[in-house]
Amino acid sequence: MGGAARWEAWPSPPRRPSPPELGAMGPGWRAPSAALVGGSVALFGALRRAALAVPRPAAVRSRPGRAWRWRNLLVSFAHSVLAGLWALFSLWHSPELLSDIQDGYSVSGHLLVCFSSGYFIHDSLDIIFNHQSRSSWEYLVHHTMAISAFVSLIITGRFLVAAMLLLLVEVSNIFLTVRMLLKMSNVPSPALYEANKYVNLVMYFAFRLAPQAYLTWYFLRYVEVQGQGAFLTANLLLLDAMILMYFSRLLRSDFFPSLRKGSAGRDVDGEKFLID
Repeated sequence: MGGAARWEAWPSPPRRPSPPELGAMGPGWRAPSAALVGGSVALFGALRRAALAVPRPAAVRSRPGRAWRWRNLLVSFAHSVLAGLWALFSLWHSPELLSDIQDGYSVSGHLLVCFSSGYFIHDSLDIIFNHQSRSSWEYLVHHTMAISAFVSLIITGRFLVAAMLLLLVEVSNIFLTVRMLLKMSNVPSPALYEANKYVNLVMYFAFRLAPQAYLTWYFLRYVEVQGQGAFLTANLLLLDAMILMYFSRLLRSDFFPSLRKGSAGRDVDGEKFLID
């Protein structure tokens, strides 16, 4: 089947499943899902310890405040690569899921949600235990939204495909994290940063803004504003605002530096989000 034909299912109105089909696997996986999430937390804890052995650039070694941020970004990069490619492959391999965003189900997608839930929990704990809550509070807000939404998906077995679409953002995060690592390490290669800058912008549109815009339209048009639907719609709209704010920061920093305000001389060594 050709690539164009594989995506013919995109988009379509929600399909209501018959009672035997609804939640056939999702809710029944609650206990195993908790174990999978816990295993993911442990995995990223091991990756964080392994990151200590990764050689740090001189610019990071000379600024003690950057040590935590560098290690944290390495773990974030690992999650972005794994989760982003996982989400992309799962949707490519099973495009029929896109015809049933509310009740579609796949084992791969379920495992992906558990995997990323573990990462968000681990990263939140990493921020809190390393006393970075004040400088990285935006990440804590984002992670709280993601964890609560993903837990609701695991419990109900619904909106799994929506989560898979949202996790396409991790493809974009690969290049966004590379951008931050390059800035921190002061790599003496402007060409490398410039190349990543434009690739990052394209990926931001393709894997962050586009899926987010589509899901916002879908939820506002098809999802009932009550119960879980209302909770996820509110989460999605708040995420829209955050993404647009980050996009404006990215544009000001990389493409319109003359518009930046209040960042000159600011020490951002410990900060995790895109602010410079």
